[in-house]
Amino acid sequence: MILKVYNTLARLCFFWMKSSGRPFQLVFKDTGKGLTAPNYDKGQVWTGKPILTVNVKDPPTSKERLTEIRNLQSTMESWIGLENEVLSLKQQRVPIVFRPKNYEKNKPVKIQECERIAYSNPATLPNICVATEKVLDSLACYLNHCLKLPPEMFREGFYELIKAQSHNVEEIRKRNWQLLSKMKP
Repeated sequence: MILKVYNTLARLCFFWMKSSGRPFQLVFKDTGKGLTAPNYDKGQVWTGKPILTVNVKDPPTSKERLTEIRNLQSTMESWIGLENEVLSLKQQRVPIVFRPKNYEKNKPVKIQECERIAYSNPATLPNICVATEKVLDSLACYLNHCLKLPPEMFREGFYELIKAQSHNVEEIRKRNWQLLSKMKP
């Protein structure tokens, strides 16, 4: 009478390594503390240990039920957030997967404690440059807004840092676009 919930993040490692058209099989297998790489040759993607186990029976007191519900919600919310982060990168065609090095069942996972798996190759460099431009553009807009404010609004030396950062961001954006222009056919 126990419900077990597993993650399937490793499927995205398989996707980037072997392409979207290659079939694979999810294998419910405890791989130790965290998630491990799929068996690419055999097409097996390990789920790792459960991220959540729930006893179908309700805890005896309302306080225990509330504690369990909050714990289940925070655990699922953290894993859904991690999955959304990885799927956002996939949507942008950026071959990066964040994979937990260590996690415990029924406890929220933290993206800061994940290893970054990058499947970099020259063919995906334009995707990275395009995705980076979005972030650089946002940062440039924010910095430019701050530069329009009176310098005395900031702590001593902070305005100069913003000014220098704004210059650096624009230089990086120029080089980013130069890379893109050289890679396009």
